[in-house]
Amino acid sequence: MVAGLLQSEDAKALSQLPALGSIPVVGRLFRSPEFQTKESELIIAVTPELLTEAADAADRSLALEHALASAEVTGSVEDPKLRYALQVQERIGKTMRYPQRERELGMEGRVKLRLHLYADGSLGRAIIAQSSGIEALDLEALKAAETQAPYPPFPSDLAQSQQDVWLDVPVIFRP
Repeated sequence: MVAGLLQSEDAKALSQLPALGSIPVVGRLFRSPEFQTKESELIIAVTPELLTEAADAADRSLALEHALASAEVTGSVEDPKLRYALQVQERIGKTMRYPQRERELGMEGRVKLRLHLYADGSLGRAIIAQSSGIEALDLEALKAAETQAPYPPFPSDLAQSQQDVWLDVPVIFRP
């Protein structure tokens, strides 16, 4: 769990009876100061869920998508296409910015980007395969993917078998 203070605001208001509060010296009897303090905190909690061997293929596929949406690239990933997809996802994630208005309103969403990449790392096409339903989130995810091009060239074990790949990269926005 991660928590932090985002905003702290102190305010002082002075209320008084009209005319009587403005009288020098005696006017203090007819005034009332009021102090207010507002604090906003952000708390992020992550709860991992382990899948058992009995989990069906649909659950595993969903778990893989969630892992791809939040995992960091590790050397332990065996599949070269998945390892490359994690590198691409990590690059996009580092430049992603949560639109201010949507964050303040507590909006969240999941965007699935579909990227057409060539062996040299150039981006052929980037499209929104699945919209979050919130245009600002969709556009921010697409913009982040496009600004990161060109991507690293395919690793040798992937480049030998493919000249291009289509990758689905999920992006999750949560305030």
